[in-house]
Amino acid sequence: MTRTFASYKRIDVFGSTLWSVVLLCLLSVALGSWLILRPRNLALVTRQRQVSARQEVGTDSLRITPPQQRVLTHQFPRSSARTLSSEKFRARYSARVERREVELVLRTLEDARADVEQRTESAAIQTPVTSTLDVIIHDTTGDFVASTGQPWWAAAVTHDNLIELQPLEILRSRGVLNQTLRHEYAHNVIELLSHGRAPHWLAEGFAAHIAGQGAMLLKEKSIETISDEELERRLSHPASAEEMRLLYAAAYRAVSALIRTDGEASVWIRLSQS
Repeated sequence: MTRTFASYKRIDVFGSTLWSVVLLCLLSVALGSWLILRPRNLALVTRQRQVSARQEVGTDSLRITPPQQRVLTHQFPRSSARTLSSEKFRARYSARVERREVELVLRTLEDARADVEQRTESAAIQTPVTSTLDVIIHDTTGDFVASTGQPWWAAAVTHDNLIELQPLEILRSRGVLNQTLRHEYAHNVIELLSHGRAPHWLAEGFAAHIAGQGAMLLKEKSIETISDEELERRLSHPASAEEMRLLYAAAYRAVSALIRTDGEASVWIRLSQS
């Protein structure tokens, strides 16, 4: 009986060990599968969250990435971004910007659109039909510079049916907010009408004319006699804010001379034939 008991005991121990080995194998397989699948699941969750965020703010990420420039609008988290739309414009801004300020921006742009449509109609030129024009209101000058590649003293930039603005409080403190909005919308129409082929000096001078910036620019001292070709070259890379103002004033004077001679309609026609 003792031997028999000892034999059964050995069998029980062996069986218990065998089951332990089987359980350890199963746990190892389960752990390995979990580790393999976990990165994929995390990637899937991340993609789903990114899509959800884009849908929440109502922004197409491809629309806000201009060619050959850095990624835009990284200055505030998507979760805190807000959008506000009018008939033809959609503004994107952070929670720190008051809604009433954005509403004023949209009203100014809609007024600029109505004014340009009246001007082009008088010139027998059809205003280019566009989809909603996006407007990015940056939180800081640093965000504006990083996004656009423009110098800190630039007020705004327009490209690919998108207007990017310095912080509204900065433009307001400079006393140029309304004129900047009108100027940038004029650029959008000029770019579409000329298919991006208008000379830089003509586009800048005419946009300043439409925006009503003449009185301000004429306060600048007159630049030395300069050809259209030289003006075009220097406008591409102004070395300072002072030089930019002088070059813009020169472009405005050149366009004003065209308007005095042949009328505003002639400039619209010239742009449409660029």
